[in-house]
Amino acid sequence: MNFTEKEKELALQLKQKGLKWKPEEGDWFWVMEEVSHHFYLGENLPASYFFQKGGVFLFDSSMIWHLQHGGLNISSFVWLPSWNFCRKVLRNKEYLLELHDSKDGIFLRVSKKDEQYEQNALTDLEAVYSILLQTFPL
Repeated sequence: MNFTEKEKELALQLKQKGLKWKPEEGDWFWVMEEVSHHFYLGENLPASYFFQKGGVFLFDSSMIWHLQHGGLNISSFVWLPSWNFCRKVLRNKEYLLELHDSKDGIFLRVSKKDEQYEQNALTDLEAVYSILLQTFPL
């Protein structure tokens, strides 16, 4: 899956603001610096992960196992939350979402009572990440 540099930048801002990530299989993330993790599949079967700086990767079940057993450090990983996750967060905060195509990409408006936020962006993730940053804390 391709993510824009702007989406990655906004996801980093969400992380810096305190967005918590409990990694699940199927989550997308990017890495701020090169990370390698070496492990053994068996007594004589060495294996490793290598995450290139700036690369986008998919979290899988083997990574979860290594994370749970203390072998994988995800501090330099930046989660790229899905549209569905972001939508759920906003709906749980009782925001109504209105998404439209615009000449320049996407227009997103979220509102509740007398609160309203609007964002024009190239992609739906750029728009919703920007809105999440405006409505933080989550």
